[in-house]
Amino acid sequence: MISAFALSLALATPTETLAGSMEDYTECLRVYAGSGHFDRQAATDRARFALTQCRDRRSATVQLAIELLSPRFGAAEARERIEEALADVERIFPAMLQAGAGVQIPPAIAPMVRRYLTCFHDQMDERHAMAPDSVATYRAAVEASIAACAPVRSEAMAESEAVLSNTSEYRAVAQRQAAIRRAFDETDSQQRNFLEIMEVVRREQETNASN
Repeated sequence: MISAFALSLALATPTETLAGSMEDYTECLRVYAGSGHFDRQAATDRARFALTQCRDRRSATVQLAIELLSPRFGAAEARERIEEALADVERIFPAMLQAGAGVQIPPAIAPMVRRYLTCFHDQMDERHAMAPDSVATYRAAVEASIAACAPVRSEAMAESEAVLSNTSEYRAVAQRQAAIRRAFDETDSQQRNFLEIMEVVRREQETNASN
């Protein structure tokens, strides 16, 4: 019987498959970094903790890249390319946390949040909004994409409720529902504020470069 992973490799292009693995890694970082008002040191510490927790996910992405890209580039260059891409993500991640890009997601419901976020990104791609002509264009696309994915959000939240109700940490209904609502609301907030977040990241990088 063919595994789901093998089937995904068969149906998707190497680029799509590898991009999905990269998204898995960045999602892992989001889950373990948490949210809050981080100063530079706290953001650095949270990013370091997330990187440690997501080490296995990172290794899996590197290995996948080598398997998919070696026929074209050779194993050494394939590893170099993916390591460079991962390093770029890891380099800006502390600045993103400092800019308010953190999201508090209980690990058990990360797949549900990811499914909703995938719907959102698909909708944004359809609207060609990831490289916006203006802030207003981007924000309009965000609101339209959130509205289009409302059924997916509701379904994902219901599934999250079922999953967390079986955990000892979230047996209290109010606590469980608050955690789920926070995870999805903060995810929406991150998308609404993405341009501002990336502007803060850009300024932070310029400051670091000048120092």
